[in-house]
Amino acid sequence: MTPRLKTEIWVGAYMRRIAAAGVMGVVARRGDPDAGAVAVKVYARGEARVFVQSRDAAGAAGFRDALTGFQPEAEADGYLQKTAAIDPDLWIVEIEREDGDPMLTEAVFADQPPGEASRAADSLFSGPKRGGRR
Repeated sequence: MTPRLKTEIWVGAYMRRIAAAGVMGVVARRGDPDAGAVAVKVYARGEARVFVQSRDAAGAAGFRDALTGFQPEAEADGYLQKTAAIDPDLWIVEIEREDGDPMLTEAVFADQPPGEASRAADSLFSGPKRGGRR
């Protein structure tokens, strides 16, 4: 198993990277400091995109565009509220950037439907079923 960087450290480094590039950002919600998932909301021209941590079909870590492009900001906020209600460990970072670039160094899975990412993650983290069989 590959060691994982604590979420609090990852978010701190991300905030420093965007600040160094002159991009305004804020941690809108703090989740679990050790292992919380991260969502990045990119605000531009009254609309927003949301990128969430995910895995591709091969199990590689990265982010996916949760709403498939720019959407009204209210829709992005609604998505994040629902996600935070399900996952209390979720971190939400909001940035403002006209071109919509989330400035992530990790892969961004562009053409993967949300269900595929969820199934890939489920297969990685599912343990043995009752009776000791998978």
